Amino acid sequence: MEEILNQYHRRLMDIVYEIRKLDIWKLESELNRQESYVMRAIDGCSRTNMPEWQDVNKSMFKTGKSEQNIEKCREEFLKVSGEPGQGTRPVRVSELAIVARMQMPAISRALSSLEKKGMISRHTDSSDRRQTIVELTPQGRQFIVKAAEKMDEYMDDIFSAFTEEEQEELIRLLTKMKDQAAIQLENRRNRA
Repeated sequence: MEEILNQYHRRLMDIVYEIRKLDIWKLESELNRQESYVMRAIDGCSRTNMPEWQDVNKSMFKTGKSEQNIEKCREEFLKVSGEPGQGTRPVRVSELAIVARMQMPAISRALSSLEKKGMISRHTDSSDRRQTIVELTPQGRQFIVKAAEKMDEYMDDIFSAFTEEEQEELIRLLTKMKDQAAIQLENRRNRA
């Protein structure tokens, strides 16, 4: 029985790997993968509730459980509101590092390239001169809106092959898998 389960695990992981290999970033031919990811992170951060984000962000530095606090920041990031490209909150580069899960040199390279392409603007934070603020330009906002439309259309085309019941079942099973993965990861962290 265990042998059969291991076969299922391998097959599932192979499928996940194959999905990850699909280069969906090429739907946005103007940008490479890192640039696209940073653009989405800027857009998402600009649409979060700033006080809540700052509270979670500050708590990261007050406790020793930095990984858990980083996850809280990412959860807060997921609470974006409004439509893509419509965010108004300035975004600090330090926030992008948390959300994008990228090293600062990679973020800096992506930001430099995006600035040259006219997608973003950068300036020093007037309230804390050590911080750099990043904002989408009108061209960057337009890019985000079009990218969101392309992604919605792409996902609609994918899921058109599934019945409504199959979609609900897939969501239910993937949610169950994600929840169990989080529980098992936490259990292993607590044992370490």
